Amino acid sequence: MLITKFDWYIIRKFVLTFIFILLILIVICIVFDISEKIDDFLGKNIPVSKIFFEYYLNFIPWLVNTFSALFVFITVIFFTSNMASKTEFVAALAGGVSFNRIIRPYILVATVIAILSFLLSSYVLPKSNKKRFKFMVEYINNKHNGWSHNVHQQIFQGQFIYIQNFNAEDKIGYKFTLEKFENSRLIQKTEADRIIWNDTAKNWKLEHLVIRDFKDGEQLLSTEHERIVVMNYKPEDFDDKSTDITTMTDPELHDFIALQKQRGVGNIKEYYVELYKRKALPFAGIILTFIGVSIASRKIRGGIGMHLFLGIALAFTYILIMQVANTFATYSDLNPLIAVWSPNIIYTIIAFVIYKYAPK
Repeated sequence: MLITKFDWYIIRKFVLTFIFILLILIVICIVFDISEKIDDFLGKNIPVSKIFFEYYLNFIPWLVNTFSALFVFITVIFFTSNMASKTEFVAALAGGVSFNRIIRPYILVATVIAILSFLLSSYVLPKSNKKRFKFMVEYINNKHNGWSHNVHQQIFQGQFIYIQNFNAEDKIGYKFTLEKFENSRLIQKTEADRIIWNDTAKNWKLEHLVIRDFKDGEQLLSTEHERIVVMNYKPEDFDDKSTDITTMTDPELHDFIALQKQRGVGNIKEYYVELYKRKALPFAGIILTFIGVSIASRKIRGGIGMHLFLGIALAFTYILIMQVANTFATYSDLNPLIAVWSPNIIYTIIAFVIYKYAPK
């Protein structure tokens, strides 16, 4: 595909305007975020370098990626409407350049941004989020006491564990139970007063055990002072992962979903929602670019202001539909893949209709 001077003209305007709008919105968001957290920053005497390098240096990529589709849309509306007001598209169309040809550099830039957004959310941001969450837990939302309660999960086919309380800091649990089933029948139940994780050996020590074996309708009872066991379960698995899935790269998230399936965890839709969102959101930028060009390239009364109003209204409607769909995907029987991609499907149809009536 040959890139002409006209293409470079559009690409340069697109990229420079995108960076400009990005910088403005980042500054605005940071100002609001600082005003919200200023009491924590000052009250806990957090060094400025720590705030910048551990929090805001990781907050900015998350912010940019989360709203990248919206930023792209506003960018396209803004500079395209400005070009339309100067009748640049009229001149191009009169010179024999088709609207399909005009839109090509737009889609090229939007596709590059979408690819970068996907790579960022799938491989870079998870590592960045770990640092940001660590800072938040340590200095801002430090109400979490490290305890998990009443955890009941399947760790392997036919093996279930239950623990009443687990301290993530000490890696010690209390009132632990391991049940083993065979053909849906309970064959062994092991209870322990304490369970302790050994970081070096990567195993667990059970203390003060009571073992019940069930065979031929009889129960055999035995006790042990302690026992070393190896389980497909680590201390971090006792913690609630619902807020941690954004700290996993795509391969890690795939492995985690497979592990949760193996353990028999009931509702894992939120993990699929996160996985599918990482593909759907970048693609939304391309769809919104189609819509943005089709709307803003037409010269109308009201100029940039009217274009921005229509564009922002469409963009926020998209965000609303996306949030509703994600909620349904997590808490209803709606398939997560359909739910996450439904806003893109709806807006692809809208983009096609608007594009059909764009200036030709």
